[in-house]
Amino acid sequence: MIPEEMERTMQFILEQQAQLTVKQAKAEERAARTDERVARLEETQESLARTQENLGRSQESLSRSQENLSRSQEDLALTQESIQRTQANTARQIEHLGRALIELSEAHTRTQGALARLAEAQMRSDEKLEALIDVVRGEKDKGQ
Repeated sequence: MIPEEMERTMQFILEQQAQLTVKQAKAEERAARTDERVARLEETQESLARTQENLGRSQESLSRSQENLSRSQEDLALTQESIQRTQANTARQIEHLGRALIELSEAHTRTQGALARLAEAQMRSDEKLEALIDVVRGEKDKGQ
């Protein structure tokens, strides 16, 4: 193998490693975004639990006071609409998170495959480099 070919081979390997590094960084970024989404989902669930607790307190007030019954029922209706919107929102977020996890899993699988192919290519390159070194040493020994 001539030096130019060796240089091109080494450059190709370096480029492949750089591309893999970029892909890994992107996968880590997606994982971080997924973590953020999960945290927001947990906050939404806690907010829903607080809203449901408030609803329970509102219903207790309704049973104690006939005078405020009308007002409390309107508040309850508004709160229920809010809960439904929050539940619908949560369902959409869960569905989105599920899709994101599937995509992340697929990306991880692709990355693992790429890493395996890169490791094989690196091993072949190492073998070729060793063979080249042996040839160069043999030529050097012949010249002495």
